[in-house]
Amino acid sequence: MSDAAPPRPDIPRDIFWRNLLICGLVAPLVVLLPYAIVFFAERSLPEPGKYIVSLICLVPFFQGLSFGCACGRYRVGGLYVGAGAFILGADFTFAIFPLKEGVICLIMASPILVGIVAIGLAIGAMVGSFVRSPVMRSSVVPLVLLFAAYDAETGPPVYATAVADTMTIDAPTEYVWRYIVSYPENDTPADYWLWQIGLPLPTRSVATAAEVGATRECRFSKGIVLKEKITELVPNKVVTFDVIEQPKDPEILGHLTLDKGQLYLEANADGSTTVIATTWYRLFVAPGFYFDWWATDIGRNVHRRVLGQVKRLAEADWQRDHPHEGLKPKSS
Repeated sequence: MSDAAPPRPDIPRDIFWRNLLICGLVAPLVVLLPYAIVFFAERSLPEPGKYIVSLICLVPFFQGLSFGCACGRYRVGGLYVGAGAFILGADFTFAIFPLKEGVICLIMASPILVGIVAIGLAIGAMVGSFVRSPVMRSSVVPLVLLFAAYDAETGPPVYATAVADTMTIDAPTEYVWRYIVSYPENDTPADYWLWQIGLPLPTRSVATAAEVGATRECRFSKGIVLKEKITELVPNKVVTFDVIEQPKDPEILGHLTLDKGQLYLEANADGSTTVIATTWYRLFVAPGFYFDWWATDIGRNVHRRVLGQVKRLAEADWQRDHPHEGLKPKSS
């Protein structure tokens, strides 16, 4: 007589949908329970948008894991793809409406969330197929609760870094400096795909004065404003500013804090100027290295657009004042 296990039956549609609704919609409450306890004990709510590890990783993982465990004794096959899509759709809907998350933020998080749900489904299906006892399968819940409680108590992650870019402008430093502290409206079309789908793009910069202590506004589309205070200024050389008010945009709020920026000018031997733009910032999302890839890409495009505007204006001024001269090497 063969000792082989009998083949698993196909999952009935009613059981599939019952498990999916319970695991996709109710299971997140298991992860959120420790947060609710911690926040109630501390009598404070988390700042909006500050995702910590459990909220961005553990919730979709546990949704997939619990569904895989619940359906492990059946053959689910391609229906796992539909289950994963349902879980992601439910998470995105909850993030957009009650949490007021930005759509672009969810686009950035999508690759991670898809992978996490898939891993949860795979592990859950494996556990469910080998562990027949519902009690044993549910033993993963205390582990999830412990991790969520630890994560809620430790607070949001902080990932501090900076991004720097350079651009050479075919004009002397005094011409470039005219547009470093402030520059007029930039109405060139958006050429970065995230701007084209709704991410605010820089349009102009306005300062109350070109001196230390003056305030400066970096203005973006959609009425978004980044307010700064000038902390260092050497004419024709450098301006450094601290950010004193963060942009109030759902794509940024709570996820990213801009700390300070700097524009540094270097005069070149041929009369041109190299401008180095640096932005210091902190991320409050995990995993930091992944979201920093996005932040760096956005920062570089912001630098490129701002420096491109400075380049066009400074070079136009130089060519207007010296139509037949051009740039020449400086005498030693």
